[in-house]
Amino acid sequence: MHKEKFPNGTVLMLAGILLLVIFLRLPAVSAQFYIQDEGVTAAMGKSILNGGIPYKDMIDIRGPIGYYICALSFLLFGGTMSAIHLTLLILILLTILLLFLLSSKVWDSKTACWAALLFAVSSYAYLDADMLAFNMEFIASFFAVMGVFFIVSYVKRRRDLLLVLGGLCFGMAFFSKQPAILDFLITLCFIGVATFTESGSFRRTVKALSLLISGFCL
Repeated sequence: MHKEKFPNGTVLMLAGILLLVIFLRLPAVSAQFYIQDEGVTAAMGKSILNGGIPYKDMIDIRGPIGYYICALSFLLFGGTMSAIHLTLLILILLTILLLFLLSSKVWDSKTACWAALLFAVSSYAYLDADMLAFNMEFIASFFAVMGVFFIVSYVKRRRDLLLVLGGLCFGMAFFSKQPAILDFLITLCFIGVATFTESGSFRRTVKALSLLISGFCL
């Protein structure tokens, strides 16, 4: 059954997409460039490693998730901008894998490959400030895709924990980039309509929405 869902050709195509992303972004990993936003993020990450507290010792208007990811990248890969860009590369590869798995739940593996390829290409442009820099949108996208993955899994399996996990992921996306709240609101509408359409039960719909919101608040 697993072989029918992910045939060898699909696995090879997915591997090719991942290699394409690595090939495109490796020059940015070694290049010591930075833009203003990721410079602030790097400074916040350094402050955290030195015992600083975000919004107390250093102030910025964005959510804290990116700062802690940046601090972790410095801790693991060294204290240069290359460490941040390597972390970004890993994050994009994980997002592509998640998007492939998510799409394969809804459509077939061929369509999932096209979705992964579309993200791989559209998330790259040789402009430092737009696509090569460590922007919070990439972190928010990763958590939002993971959140939708849990939501789709809930629709198929109807396990309440999946709704909580989905809400938690959208909360992480929100704490990465505040406009990600729009992704969560759209998901709330989807779950509300889908649950009520399927069950016709107002009580069950309220329960599903409450579980999703509780995960977000957590």
